[in-house]
Parts: sequence; C-alpha cells; structure tokens
Amino acid sequence: MKRIAAILLVAMLFFGAMGVWYNRNISSAVQADTQRQAIPVEVGDIVSSVSATGNLEAEDEIELSFEMTGIVEEVFVKRGDEVNAGDPLAKLNTTSLELAVAKAEVSLDDAKTELAQTQNDIDADDLASARAALASAQAKYDALLAGSTEDEITVAAADLRKAEVTLQDAQGAYDRVAYKGGVGASSEAIALQEATIDHASALANYNIAVAAATDEDLKSAEADIASAEATLNNLLQGASDEEIALAESAVKTAQLSLDSAMRDLEEATLYAPMDSTVTAVNIQKGERTTESSGDGNVAIVLTILDPLHIDIEVDEIDVPLIDVGQPAVISVDALPDETLSGSVDEIAPAPVSVGDGIVSYEVSVTLNEQHAKARPGMTANVEIEASRREGVVLVPSSCVQIDETSGQTYVEKRGADGTAIRTEVTLGERSGQSIEVTSGLQLGDEVFVPESDLTPQATGESSSGNAGNAGGIPMMGGGPPPQ
Repeated sequence: MKRIAAILLVAMLFFGAMGVWYNRNISSAVQADTQRQAIPVEVGDIVSSVSATGNLEAEDEIELSFEMTGIVEEVFVKRGDEVNAGDPLAKLNTTSLELAVAKAEVSLDDAKTELAQTQNDIDADDLASARAALASAQAKYDALLAGSTEDEITVAAADLRKAEVTLQDAQGAYDRVAYKGGVGASSEAIALQEATIDHASALANYNIAVAAATDEDLKSAEADIASAEATLNNLLQGASDEEIALAESAVKTAQLSLDSAMRDLEEATLYAPMDSTVTAVNIQKGERTTESSGDGNVAIVLTILDPLHIDIEVDEIDVPLIDVGQPAVISVDALPDETLSGSVDEIAPAPVSVGDGIVSYEVSVTLNEQHAKARPGMTANVEIEASRREGVVLVPSSCVQIDETSGQTYVEKRGADGTAIRTEVTLGERSGQSIEVTSGLQLGDEVFVPESDLTPQATGESSSGNAGNAGGIPMMGGGPPPQ
C-alpha cells in the first residue's frame, strides 16, 4: 500500500514538472513572437518599371560653314544666344562679291541689247501689236465666211423690234406736244431723235445679220490679212532664226552668271535655318575662312535644346513591356535633388547591339519640359513605368519566405494570440521593397519579419507556426520572383 502511494506521488510530481515545463515553453514562445516586429498588410499601388542609363541629348543639331573662302567681317552672335530662323549669324567681306554682281548685271544688259539689235531693234510692244492685228484680220475673214448664226439673227431681229417700239412711243409722245412753241428743244423731241438713231442702227445690224457676205467683203477681209502679215514680216525681217537663237542664248547665259554671282553674295552671310540656341562659335572677326571640307571648318553650331531626350539601351526581355507614350522618371546625376518627367517617344525596330548573348534595343525618352540647368551630355538614369496596378494587397518583400523543400512562398502571419502562423501566399508584381500578394492575405492582417532579420535579443524559440521552416529563405530587400 505504501509502495502504491509512493508511485502515485512520483507520478504526480513528474506530470506537475512537465506541466510547469510546458507552460514555461509556451509562454516563452508567445513572448518571443510578441517581441518580433509585425508589419500591417497594406493596400496600395504596384508599379513595374524598366530602368537604364544614358545621356541627355539635344533634339537636333546643325553645323554651319561658309561655302567659300573669305575674311570674316562680322560675327553677330555668341555662344548661348537664342536665334530665330532667318536671323543672320556671321558675314564675310563682300566687296569682291558685290563687284561680281555688278559686272554680271552689265553683261546681261549687253546681251539683251545685242539680241534687240539682232532682231532689228524690234520693239516688243510693236511686235505684239502686229501679231494681234494679224489674228484680228484672220478672225474677221473667218466670220464672213461662216456668216451669221441663227442665234445672231434672232438677237438682231429682237433688237430691231425693240427699236421700232421705242421709236413709235417716242413719235407718239412728240406728236402730243408738237403744237407747242419751241417743241424742238423739248425732251420729247430729243427722245424721238435718239429713238430714230437707235432704230436705224438696229435695222442696219439686222440687215447685216441676214445678208450673206459679198465677194467684195471677202476681198476686203483678205486684203486686211495680207496687210497685217506684211507688217509683221517687216518687223521680223533682217535676222535669221539661227542668229536670233544665238542672241537669245547669250541672254540666258548672262542671266545664269548673274544668278550665280547673287547666290555667292547671299552665301557670304550665314543665316539660322531654325529657331535654336547657339552652342558653338568657332570664328572671329578678321580671320580667313576656307571652303567647307570637314569638322575643322565648322563656323557655328546651332542646337535645339527643347526638348532634350535620352537614348537608352533596353534588354530584349524588357522591350515587350515598353510602349510609346509610357511615362518615365529621369534623374540626372548633375541635378541630384530633382527629378524630371518624360515619356517614351520611340522604340527601335531592330537591335542596336548583339554580343555575348545579349540583345538590346534603343529606346528614346523625351523630357516633358525643358529644365533650365539640364544640358546635353549629362548622365541620366531613366525609369520607365511599364505597368501600374492600383488597390492591391502589399507586404514588404523581406517578409516573404520560400520553403526550401516545396518551393512554396509563405509569410508568418500574426495570429489572434500573437503567435506566428505560417500562411502560404501567391505573389504578383514587385516594386521596390513591396510585393503584391494575390491570395493568402487581406487588409487588416499583420506579418512578422523573419527571425533571421531580427537581432539576437529579439529572437526566441519557434512556435508551431515555424514548424517545417528549416529550409525557409528570408527575402532580404528584393523578395522572390512573382508567381
């Protein structure tokens, strides 16, 4: 009996000690979890971007040079000046060029005089008048042969009838006042006289319209044609066609020489072909220029600084993510406290470089606004916004772990009692230090930072939520790839 009591006592002491040990361990686990940092799950936007580095470049640049040798007489601009299209930039001494123009003008006048003499000093107006007289005489003769048309006869008859009616009315009005003294000066008398003249004219026109042309009329018209031809031939007489052609050719040659001399005079001044900024002036007053034959002879460089753009090389894997018009953020090394905005302007259809298994394409990003301190050549980092998803569940990517055995991604979610609960999650896009969770978590949940990210003083033994986590991989900063 005493032996049984002793056994029971030992058993009670053993289970009591086990209970104390268990409670202490559970309490220690809970205490360890409550000491770990728990981060609330957030809802926000996730942005996927493509980044690359390039240099700011000008929209367009043109190098201007003189096309002739000469002495620089004047430079109208300096580096940094803003110019408009058509503004003069620099000028050579033009004394010899102006003399060449004057000589060419004299040569042209001489050639024209020679042509006039070859043509027997034919006056252009007289020649035109003679040709017009011949054409008129020929037209009159053709009209006589053709005779009047039915329409012309109808019009003439109508005009005659109107004249008869007018004459009758005028006669009646005159007869009513004929008894009065001084009737000859009355308005009725004047109207009767005018109506009589109009009637006679209409009658004559009608007779002409209905009458056929007589031999006499035709002979008279033929005589007019012969007279006009003789006048024209007399004006043209005295030079052969070949002689006139040579004189005309001399005039054309002289005109070409004048045009060339005037063009040389115009090219002695450089003009701005576009609205731009002067970025280089390589000449000065008094120096001699040489004909343009290379970069060493560039006189003035003009650049369009607004807008600037950056040409970057993007890996073939990222190119499908980029579209024209997508926004971009540009950070310039020389402007560390500012960021510039831009957009994708062009994507090269063919690769710009292929080497060592790497294929890249050139993407051009244009700044939305010109920055006063931005200059071509500055190093710029470009981040193109490839996609944006709004209102998604986000957690720090450092809170996501991977099971080394199964490859499943999971987080340690804070339970109601404060302990960590392993929760498998499905991931989406990642941006910076945040990653999207498409399933497994919701707003209001909290997740623990992995124990490997905590200081030794803040760590404790794992609870049941860490069971099977021997192969877990804490995601430091970047997080796992989206699944």
